[in-house]
Amino acid sequence: MGNAVFSYTPDAPDATPWEAALGLTSRSRLARMGQAQTGLPVAAFARFAKVSGVPRDALAATIHITLRTVQRRQDDTGRLSANASERLVRLAELYARASVVTGSDALAKQWMQTPREAFGGRTPFEMAASELGAREVEDLLLRVEHGVFF
Repeated sequence: MGNAVFSYTPDAPDATPWEAALGLTSRSRLARMGQAQTGLPVAAFARFAKVSGVPRDALAATIHITLRTVQRRQDDTGRLSANASERLVRLAELYARASVVTGSDALAKQWMQTPREAFGGRTPFEMAASELGAREVEDLLLRVEHGVFF
């Protein structure tokens, strides 16, 4: 009897506008990690800002870079650093999750930019500037999705 290898590949839903803006090619976290470590194209930054409606300076601050650094990367390597890329991927995943929970991309954009009492009056977008804050946003989305409020 030969060794059989079984694998399951679920049908991938269409990429969200935020994932498409970054050029994410897979829903696999491992694959996304590889893309982030290589560095996303600098053009992904501008596309994400446009799709999310977030001003470029606010987006740069949230992923902990300056607009000058974005310009310099465009001129030099054409890629963002691994850290900035990873933060952009994390942000795109939050927007995608908010889209699922709210039921639309437009509502997700609004939800991410609306101050929340659970965050001391800060917006989910502002919270996403740190890993711990992003986890809090994910937690709130999970609670909203399951109707758990306190």
